[in-house]
Amino acid sequence: MKPMVKVEAAVRARGETLAAFASRIGVRSQDINNWKTRGIPRTKQKRVADALGWTLDDLLSEDDTLVLEPRSSASPTRHPEIRETATGYPAPGGRWLRLPQRRMTVDPETGSLSLDDTSAGPTCSEPWVARAKVCTENLALLEAHGDTMAPLIRDGDLLVVDLNDREIAEGAVFVVRYGGALRSRRIDLRYDGSLILRCEDQARYPDELVPRADRDRHVQVIGRVLWRAGAI
Repeated sequence: MKPMVKVEAAVRARGETLAAFASRIGVRSQDINNWKTRGIPRTKQKRVADALGWTLDDLLSEDDTLVLEPRSSASPTRHPEIRETATGYPAPGGRWLRLPQRRMTVDPETGSLSLDDTSAGPTCSEPWVARAKVCTENLALLEAHGDTMAPLIRDGDLLVVDLNDREIAEGAVFVVRYGGALRSRRIDLRYDGSLILRCEDQARYPDELVPRADRDRHVQVIGRVLWRAGAI
């Protein structure tokens, strides 16, 4: 049995979807689909084997007994998506999923938005992802700049943004693109279709009104901010 065929059978036998498995090992669902025809890259083979509690020999051999009969005597596997304490055991909260390693940037000259792959990304707990009802493939990372949203969001904080959620909701914080930059703002939708972009520090940064006619031309809602991390 080919390695990827064996992996897919093992994942499904354990009640996990391929999309969830992809998130768990820090790759995209499309990568998993590509591996079905191209094979698992050598750089990812150990990560896949570790996630299933296998050795590399288990993964690459044609023996398929481990697909439905995982090795019961194996020692606990250290998965990269599981946070560990100094004792070596998983910390309270269970598994942690690596978010897609993408960052949002805006070209300062053209104003175009791009999603760039990065070498590292944060992790979020699996229960949190489930409660938020988001698909990790729709998430991207953004580093906050400035103090307009302080103390909620401070300069240098890392934001996780759901690019698939652009529906304006009262009290929610969104990333918007205008003035050639990405900014985090609370957004209120007025009865006439205009928008109010609101900062946390309203004493220093008053509300900005965006007429309905200017919404599509000058302001674009990129996605909803779900989570932020920063120094205490």
